[in-house]
Amino acid sequence: MRVYRTAFLPALVAVFVVAFSLQSRPAPVRTRAVADAFDPARAYGSTRARDSLLELGAAFPDRRPGSGGDRALADRVARVFRAAGMQVRRTTTSGRTIDGEADLETVEGVRPGLSPRQIVVLAHRDAASSPGLAELSGTAALLELARVFRTRVSEEEGTDDPGRPQLVGRDLRRTLVLVSTSGGSGGAAGARAWARRADPGLVDGVLVLGDVASAQARKP
Repeated sequence: MRVYRTAFLPALVAVFVVAFSLQSRPAPVRTRAVADAFDPARAYGSTRARDSLLELGAAFPDRRPGSGGDRALADRVARVFRAAGMQVRRTTTSGRTIDGEADLETVEGVRPGLSPRQIVVLAHRDAASSPGLAELSGTAALLELARVFRTRVSEEEGTDDPGRPQLVGRDLRRTLVLVSTSGGSGGAAGARAWARRADPGLVDGVLVLGDVASAQARKP
């Protein structure tokens, strides 16, 4: 399992989107054009842009690991993944944090590809200080990736038939897994727990967004 980390999120994530080896399929009928590229302005823009870095920082300023704010942001991440048509899995494990032992939740969003081989993008939500925008930048990137690789148009974007999911985008050669963890501000307990559960035989690479602590998401 290869693990990569970066602090240059807009540039590297944009490269990741381009290099993900997308395979075209006939375009579905839809009411409007949909985005197919990472948009740094949307991901890190103003407080008026929902799920942007600044909006998330204002909505969830206090995110000590395992705290109410951390769990509330986990709920938001799960809703965004689910609205994008991803398969969502939530798990809770106990781990050591900067505030002692705590229950830490991991949220995974899976976009199946033509192959079960996985490319994983991981970021932690928590922060020792408020609003912790540097730590939050990885989560903002995750949510923007969910938008880019979504399989249906969200209710906010509209559709001629609101009750019917609308397929968008393209087939992926590999399965994309977006992982939101906690505990990254003090030892990466959540990322370590995810790594222990991951199947190394399926994971071709892990891109870790955020600070160095998160890079401990290696499988022992």
